[in-house]
Amino acid sequence: MKTSTVFTALVSFAIATGALANSSATHVIKFKDNYSKGMAPAYLVSRHREYMRATLRDQMQATYVSRRSNSSADNQGDDADFAYAASAMEQQISLDSISIDENFVGVLGDFSKHPEFLELLHQDKVAIEYIEPNYAYRSTLQIPYLKERTNIQTAPSPDWGLARITQHDRIDLNSYHYNETAGAGIDVFIMDSGVHVDHNDFEGRAVASANFVEHEDAKDLGGHGTHVAGKVAGKRYGVAKGASIHSVKILNKTGDGTLSNLIKGIAHVVSVAKPGKAIINLSLSGPESRFINEAISKLVNTYNIPVFVSAGNSAMDACFYSPSSNPDAFVVGATDIYDHVAPYSNTGSCVNIYAPGSNISSSWIGGSDEVKSLDGTSMANPHVAGIAAVLMSRQTFATARDVYNAISALATRNVVDFGYIDESNANLLAYVDFS
Repeated sequence: MKTSTVFTALVSFAIATGALANSSATHVIKFKDNYSKGMAPAYLVSRHREYMRATLRDQMQATYVSRRSNSSADNQGDDADFAYAASAMEQQISLDSISIDENFVGVLGDFSKHPEFLELLHQDKVAIEYIEPNYAYRSTLQIPYLKERTNIQTAPSPDWGLARITQHDRIDLNSYHYNETAGAGIDVFIMDSGVHVDHNDFEGRAVASANFVEHEDAKDLGGHGTHVAGKVAGKRYGVAKGASIHSVKILNKTGDGTLSNLIKGIAHVVSVAKPGKAIINLSLSGPESRFINEAISKLVNTYNIPVFVSAGNSAMDACFYSPSSNPDAFVVGATDIYDHVAPYSNTGSCVNIYAPGSNISSSWIGGSDEVKSLDGTSMANPHVAGIAAVLMSRQTFATARDVYNAISALATRNVVDFGYIDESNANLLAYVDFS
């Protein structure tokens, strides 16, 4: 078999079968919009083959010069040697494709041992739009606290945050109003560490939709995703008590994930979500990424799926991070029980609203009735995602941005205390009206 045939088959096989382990990818290559899911990998295979011919054959020339004669057998031996070397290199780079649709395509690769080929791709202006590292992202969780375990109704509040978002004036945080069917018909995709779907607080309304974490099953082994889901839609601890939860696992048990996991999760949601009936909760943060921001913008603007994002826990400007730097996402910062901005919360012009985030109680792993209290913008964000589910179950919104505007219009104004923080901030505190 000729070298080019062997090499093309090997690389194409790696792409088709997803040979790459997400954790081993060092970079993601974003192709231009006119390169489809089929064209992009084929183009990269072609460039890789050209690179191999231009470099590896030169390196091998000295070794095989004594065998390079007029003998056809020797030439066949050279082809076999080249095919072997090409195969070895391909196994190291391990190509894998990721895409949201036909016009948003990327290819993952491990280029740690082949920086020269990566540099060649950086210079490609024909098909490649840009290249980014496969950034790490983390859940926006802070300090844990241990804790013991239709119609508009008033009840003792299991959590001060639920009480705070149902009153404009902070008067009584021991009781709250709710509607036990609020959010019915809305699917909330929790892109996180998984969800303990058998927890009693979900009443069978939670399912494991997809898992993109290697070496872990779809279960929530860390608790973060379960806590977030419980705050969105739990019977006792949730805002939208009738909404459905769909777990898309992209973070491992320690709350860590990668850009590639996140993109694959987004692609999954696009493939299964019902337009106008779906919401995404992303309680995570990481380095600012053009790839992530463009993917989220596509979710919002092309597929009409509102995306709610935690501001992050670095006590810095949220515009320095992704996905909180994306103007098409609705970004949520955290407050404490006194309406002060939490000391860990990111702030700034990229934050759209604030919600309770300190000492927030919700569902937990380890049993069907486990509860835990946590700090973080991860805890603030699902309050607002829950409010979105409530509003979307009541009426149809033409665009995701209309959902954002409705939440902002309802919000309590000018009660958030920013203390010494002097940059531009939206002084809005999340509010929901069940009347």
